[in-house]
Amino acid sequence: MQAKDGSQKIKTGEGERSYLLSLPQGYDGVRPVGLILNMHGSGSNKEQQVLLTDLPKKAAARGYAVVSPDGTGRPQGFNMFGRQGSPDDYAFLDSLIAKLSNELCIDADRVYSTGISNGSAMSMFVACHEPYRFAAVALVAATVPGNCPDSVRPSVLAFHGTGDRIVPYVGGTVNASAADGVAAPGAESTMAAWAKRYGCDSSPQVSQQGAARHTLWTCPGEEGVELYSLEGAGHTWPGGLDLEAIGIKQLGSTNKDVSATDTMLDFFDAHRRSWR
Repeated sequence: MQAKDGSQKIKTGEGERSYLLSLPQGYDGVRPVGLILNMHGSGSNKEQQVLLTDLPKKAAARGYAVVSPDGTGRPQGFNMFGRQGSPDDYAFLDSLIAKLSNELCIDADRVYSTGISNGSAMSMFVACHEPYRFAAVALVAATVPGNCPDSVRPSVLAFHGTGDRIVPYVGGTVNASAADGVAAPGAESTMAAWAKRYGCDSSPQVSQQGAARHTLWTCPGEEGVELYSLEGAGHTWPGGLDLEAIGIKQLGSTNKDVSATDTMLDFFDAHRRSWR
């Protein structure tokens, strides 16, 4: 059965789940295309994630299919810690990508994941979980380490506001009910650890674009490791919907000097899966 744009459902062993699918412009079902998994944060949903990021529209123009799934529970999110008694979101996401790979012509070496907050952490964790599908991940407002096997080498791009009060930039207790007081490491130390893992230059290139500081590690292999530190910005999507402007002030300000969506698409364009 051919997949279509719009709201879709998938049956899992735990019940029916929903997702939004956006197909690339001019999709013909013959030429392989990249696939991006786009996950919302805790307390949000797939529609809000699309509105926040504008990722499906921008990615479609570059030839990507984008799938934005809904989490579960209250607050609604993804079971990134694999808690017993909660839906197995690792199995759900694997089934979802397998379904889309069966219905669409997907390039298996161009499968990516991104998200914000809980969706960001889930992106990293699922990339380090069998069957290891993801060529690269883009983390927004939750810069977390993965526990990948040595042979699994996803490229990693991160965006994190230095004024984030939910997931502190410097590390510390996560201020969110879904995290149950879990402590997160600092954004800089996490990305430096990825660079060290890949044997990248320990003295990265640092550049400034307004209030956005870009740290780029030069790596000997095909992996990429980059961090955007958004000075004073909060728990928000850089270049995306300005939440303060619509009255959602508790998450802090949104950096407008860099577009997380455009930048991650450039990053995905540059990084295919080179390992098996």
